Amino acid sequence: MANIQQLLEKMLSHDQDIRFMALNDLKSFLERDGGKIDERMHRHVVKSIAKLLEDKNGEVQNMCVKCLPPLVAKINPELVIEIIKPLSAGLLGNDDRQRDIASIGLKSVISQLSVETHSTRNICNQLTDTLIHALQSDPDDSVVLEMLDVLNEILRRFGKQLTPYHEAVQNTITSKLLLHSRMAVRKRAIGALGCLTSMTNDVLFKALMHLLVSNLSAIGSGSTGGVHVDNHARTVVQLAGALTREAGDRLTPFIGDIVPTIVAILASADDDDLRDSCVQALESFAFRCQKDMSAHVDTLVQVAVQYLQYDPNYNYDDDDDDD
Repeated sequence: MANIQQLLEKMLSHDQDIRFMALNDLKSFLERDGGKIDERMHRHVVKSIAKLLEDKNGEVQNMCVKCLPPLVAKINPELVIEIIKPLSAGLLGNDDRQRDIASIGLKSVISQLSVETHSTRNICNQLTDTLIHALQSDPDDSVVLEMLDVLNEILRRFGKQLTPYHEAVQNTITSKLLLHSRMAVRKRAIGALGCLTSMTNDVLFKALMHLLVSNLSAIGSGSTGGVHVDNHARTVVQLAGALTREAGDRLTPFIGDIVPTIVAILASADDDDLRDSCVQALESFAFRCQKDMSAHVDTLVQVAVQYLQYDPNYNYDDDDDDD
């Protein structure tokens, strides 16, 4: 306990190098076999770490984040929320460096949480609630990206424990983020929906699938309009592929509507990225829903043969001009 007390005193030093070395020594201690902290010191260590997460020196902050995984694994779980609070505040703030630190720190903490504990449920509930409300407030793009990274990590590890939040997460993503102007945001939104699909109830799943089918149909009929139609089409087709990879046989009732529509979009597409998304989505359906795709085998073979012969670097319009 004396050694820990000395490290805590050094963490208060005005010298950034001393603060850095104190954190480095704490990290080494925590990572050693048998490197346990006396329970009477848990709260003091957490308080010091929470303070240094907001240190003005970047190297001190980075070392502080590196301390989080071994620390979370060895302190009283009830105290982890005291680390989550400053990280959540940093994630939602306007300081880019602080936001990066907060995002990395939150993902580090989430990776170390025990799956089946009351404390973990409380932490995930509070953090998910915070993220949902923040995403609904239309924050800056850079903030959205960091929040989606954290949300994806929570859903990946603890999504089944967050049933009360499934509807809010799904509605927030589909209404606010799925058709975002930035591709990086759309990609993360698709990832979150894909992860969520593997654990939502039938009502939410059917609602998402009906949304997918209606959007695919609109694209296939050419009724979407607007300057972002290509981005919209690519996003919706990529979502279809992602849901297939995660949900598999749950898509059975919808395959008859989805697959022919994607084939139609592929046939009329004049964008190579959209064609690529369509082919990848069809591949996912063929791999994950083999039995249900038997009726579409001939179509898939025709598509495969056609695009094996297609060279995206060749200008086919030149041939038409020559004729």
